[in-house]
Amino acid sequence: MGLVQTQTHVLSLCNGYKYYTHPPCHEEVRVCFLSKYSSIMPTVVASSRPRRRRRTNTVEAPRSSSSDSSPTSTVTSTLTSTSNPDKKDAKDEDPDVRNTLLKRLWKVAAPYWSSDDKVQARLQLAAVFALTLGTTGISVGFNFLGRDFYNALANKDQEQFTKQLLYYLGSFAVGIPFFVLRDYARDILALRWRSWMTRYYMERYLNNRTFYKIQSQSIIDNPDQRIVDDLSSFTGTALAFSLTLFNAAVDLISFSNILYGIYPPLFLVLLVYSIGGTAISVFLGKGLVTLNFLQEKKEADFRYGLVRVRENAESIAFYGGEENEMQLLLQYFRSAFENLTGRCSPIMLMPASGVISLGRSMFENIMDVESPYEILIRSGTFLWPKNITEQLLISSRNLEFFTNGYRYLIQILPAAVVAPMYFSGKIEFGVINQSVSAFNHILGDFSLIVYQFQAISAFSAVIDRLGEFDDVLDSSSSDSVSDPSEEICLEYHRVRRSPVLDSNGSMTKDSCKNLLDIENLTLQTPSKATLVKDLKLVVNEKDHLLVTGPSGSGKTSLLRAMAGLLCTGKGKITFYIEEEENPKPSISFDGDATRVNNMNNMHGELENPVNRNSRDIFFLPQRPYMVLGTLRQQLLYPTWAEDATANSDGAKATGLLPFLMRATNSGNLSENAIKPTTEDLIQVLEDVRLGYILSRFGSLDSKNEWSSVLSLGEQQRVAFARLLLSKPKLVLLDESTSALDEANETHLYRQIGEAGITYISVGHRQTLYDHHNRILHISTADPNSTECNWDINVINNDTV
Repeated sequence: MGLVQTQTHVLSLCNGYKYYTHPPCHEEVRVCFLSKYSSIMPTVVASSRPRRRRRTNTVEAPRSSSSDSSPTSTVTSTLTSTSNPDKKDAKDEDPDVRNTLLKRLWKVAAPYWSSDDKVQARLQLAAVFALTLGTTGISVGFNFLGRDFYNALANKDQEQFTKQLLYYLGSFAVGIPFFVLRDYARDILALRWRSWMTRYYMERYLNNRTFYKIQSQSIIDNPDQRIVDDLSSFTGTALAFSLTLFNAAVDLISFSNILYGIYPPLFLVLLVYSIGGTAISVFLGKGLVTLNFLQEKKEADFRYGLVRVRENAESIAFYGGEENEMQLLLQYFRSAFENLTGRCSPIMLMPASGVISLGRSMFENIMDVESPYEILIRSGTFLWPKNITEQLLISSRNLEFFTNGYRYLIQILPAAVVAPMYFSGKIEFGVINQSVSAFNHILGDFSLIVYQFQAISAFSAVIDRLGEFDDVLDSSSSDSVSDPSEEICLEYHRVRRSPVLDSNGSMTKDSCKNLLDIENLTLQTPSKATLVKDLKLVVNEKDHLLVTGPSGSGKTSLLRAMAGLLCTGKGKITFYIEEEENPKPSISFDGDATRVNNMNNMHGELENPVNRNSRDIFFLPQRPYMVLGTLRQQLLYPTWAEDATANSDGAKATGLLPFLMRATNSGNLSENAIKPTTEDLIQVLEDVRLGYILSRFGSLDSKNEWSSVLSLGEQQRVAFARLLLSKPKLVLLDESTSALDEANETHLYRQIGEAGITYISVGHRQTLYDHHNRILHISTADPNSTECNWDINVINNDTV
């Protein structure tokens, strides 16, 4: 099939390789593609991805040009920097990979077996192994029954045949339950193990704001999928492989004696066949680990792109960004497609001239279809890569060619070896069947790598992926700080107010309460650009502070530093919290690493860490977070929580595992504060002028996608309702009334002022001056100046 073209230079776009036509080609150009690769075909892939710093890590390869007018002389290839199949993976070159893999396997698997559920876990594991021994014994019995059964059949002994047939049926009735119960017990144990590990990893993921650090610093990709998919795959596969190895060892001992007793050379044939098959399988499938590793990453990126479209549907619709989103999603899908097939999907090819618009039919410029494998296209030339390295689907196909032949050949190989003995009368016909059965059992034990190579490669990638996640979680909870002098020190000090005499002679607590003290605080971006220089600030009770400044000056960064979300810079931030009747330990953390003694014990069991966010301090972002759940849960968040073991109708769930019923006291929830009643929740909705939503949605227990059904202004009022219910001493607001009109803004500030809450607000509106008594203005920092870029003033008529 030829391609007609006048002058070809470079043309179109195929995953980063650009080709153009100069001058534009007006001739018809025919493109060949394989229609069966027009979508991603199902395959076993590992739930693992390489660590990366960016969501997309693609690069444009050097463009190749040729004087040859044939476009088939142009070489293209896949373009992700991490997925070049021709480049030997670094892991393959590392001699310690195997040791690292085993260490990670132990690190991920061990905690459960020494946890508080270890007794039940070990008992169930022992039961599974006992049932496995039973199934092996039954298999040996079937081996001898088969011999006698076929001997009776060959000898035409009807009486003996009937007897052996009854034995067979009875053995089936006894043996089948063993096999079923073994698999059932294994699955129950895998589910129990997964449940414990899911809770264990979620606790560590949400502890010490690790989730925020992973997302903001792009430490690893898709932690959610590691918790959901990888843990499920790991527990099920780990148990299955363990039982397979145990069963193989027992089978090897049991059936080797049988086979060796029948014909010793047959045992030698088995060894040669299994060793040779294993070596060939390793050779053919050596690239599958890396390809599986990459495939799950690419699939996850594609899925993540679709999730973002769903979560930002309104914004995309307002922008009219459908074509851009389609382009991005096709890029993600094409990358996954190419890793599977080594080919660009024809429906993914983008024309250089832009004639084919994503807003219209993808194929409106296709002029003719000559066969299922050819497309005739005008107004754009699409080139197939000439030299494409085989990818995951092709590598799997090549391995399947061998493994299927290997598997089917063993059906006749043992019979062929022992047949001369049968023809010479040395053995009976039933012995041939017995030798075939024993040969298959032992060969299956020796050929685990051949039969399970794809599963092993996928499991190896899962171990790498979970091990990497585990390392990140451990690193986040570490108390070590590389250089404390270059970090922001954030401390919470609990203080006891001394009683004093008021004017009436009554005993009261000190009325002048220091809530916040900032000393020599310098804020920097991750690239070390200075935002705020040497800030000194003291905030007392009822000392309402307004923070202003141009965009990008560091206003929100200051609030992030107060919340412990920003650690680049230096200085000290101290919050003073009034001591309660049952005081908790003081909180001290440098940068973004909370210092809590004995937070993690040796086996990873999480004790009750002290929350850095005391109930006395509340942070309110510009766009409130709407939790999944009822309107009641929206209002109680984050100070209180509904019972985690309750069903959707509020009833207690039954039959749950103990570690799923026990709610962890992480310190994030208030212990001493009385939980608001239904009447309190209804009243607070009235206080923030949201009383009408009760009639709109029915009740406090109605469930909705609240971020979609409530406007941003309504969401901000829900956030203020949470604030009024929590009753903190100090609240930090980051443009938290930006979506409200001035009347509602004034009403809400009056509400929190009357509640005795001191507030620090970031904002631009002139109306905010009416609700604050001091102003901190931050100017854009001059990198060439050593002067402070901030000033603090009292708000009065001159200031306004």
